[in-house]
Amino acid sequence: MDNMLQKHRSVGVIPPYVLSQRRKNMFDKTICVVAGDRGGLNALLPVLSIALENGCNVHAFLAATCKTQYEASHLKLDSRIQVVTGDATMHDVGDFFSTRECDLLLIGASQSQEGAQAAIHAMSHKGLTTHIISVEDMYGSIGPIIDSAGEYFSTLCVIDQFAQEIAVERDITLTDRIAITGGPQFDKAVEVKQNWAERRACIRNALRAKDDTLVFLLAGGVNGSAELLEIVDKGIEIAGVEDMAQVLLRMHPRSTSEDQQVLGKYYADRLGILHEGDGKQAAANIDDLLPGVDFVLSGFSTVNHLGILYEMPGVVYVGTPAFRQDLMAEKNLERPPEVKAGAAWYVQTPEDMARVIRALTLSDVVKSRDVRFIRDEQHRIASYNDGHAAERVWQEMCKLMSK
Repeated sequence: MDNMLQKHRSVGVIPPYVLSQRRKNMFDKTICVVAGDRGGLNALLPVLSIALENGCNVHAFLAATCKTQYEASHLKLDSRIQVVTGDATMHDVGDFFSTRECDLLLIGASQSQEGAQAAIHAMSHKGLTTHIISVEDMYGSIGPIIDSAGEYFSTLCVIDQFAQEIAVERDITLTDRIAITGGPQFDKAVEVKQNWAERRACIRNALRAKDDTLVFLLAGGVNGSAELLEIVDKGIEIAGVEDMAQVLLRMHPRSTSEDQQVLGKYYADRLGILHEGDGKQAAANIDDLLPGVDFVLSGFSTVNHLGILYEMPGVVYVGTPAFRQDLMAEKNLERPPEVKAGAAWYVQTPEDMARVIRALTLSDVVKSRDVRFIRDEQHRIASYNDGHAAERVWQEMCKLMSK
């Protein structure tokens, strides 16, 4: 891993004269983007900003969640991007390409069936004539696309060595077509860490959290949100910190109707619930809440991974039956890779949760070996995030557009 990390770091900052030449070479190139899931699109947006600054034409086909959010004005894109929305059908995808040629096809990772289908149709349509590159936003998120159309990738960019290993396990033929670039959507983490104390004070003030308040941020899943909340609620009670706990729950944008119904029943049946809203009065984006919280919990959400990049000790993955089922269905994994790497806590019961709370509320002098080990592994994973991932992905795109 150390060798891989050294290779990753060696890219460094691109000299200005090289960037200037690249702008000249890439001017008026056309990049077509196909995205379905919001997480996959978020990984592309910083790279598209660089492409636009370099004079590229960008055309985007949005399906699934991206389509819904864009049409509802919940997704704002650079006005220079020419956007088309449609269904994830061969007909709609074909119509998109029938009126435009592209020098490069950029695919957003999608785990949803509709989002992945849009990408697969696009790759099948353009795979024999156009270079195709993708940026995997999280471990395994490109899996469904690899399974059906992996042979069409010219380059697959991944966030770190763990992501590379997962992709190769899924399709060994990708071995020579993977680039470890880091995640462009995580580039901002470097700046956030530099201003952590200031951001923490601002968020906690908006949440009206006292200095000794323990703030728990829960990222709900497509399913299993009530199970998550119950484990945290009861874990807090067992640990005896009810009087100092504040629990925030953010629902998943693809939360099923059944998930919402079960959660509603949990609210109705449970007295003395500790849930205190979603924290949107402090930050509209869940990621922006992280500096102000003490624990961040989910089944396998990107927000947990961002907590690891921030090296937050209270990153907890929750192995409820629903989360385990969805993790296997979406990523073909039994446990999140961050847990296997030892960079986060893993709980399945309220008693497990109580042990984590107690471990992290002990004084620094008596911190357990588990706490120290998690801290070291978080630092190892965070080392891949140096703020230059978008530039590295752009380099890979330039290589393909120059061929």
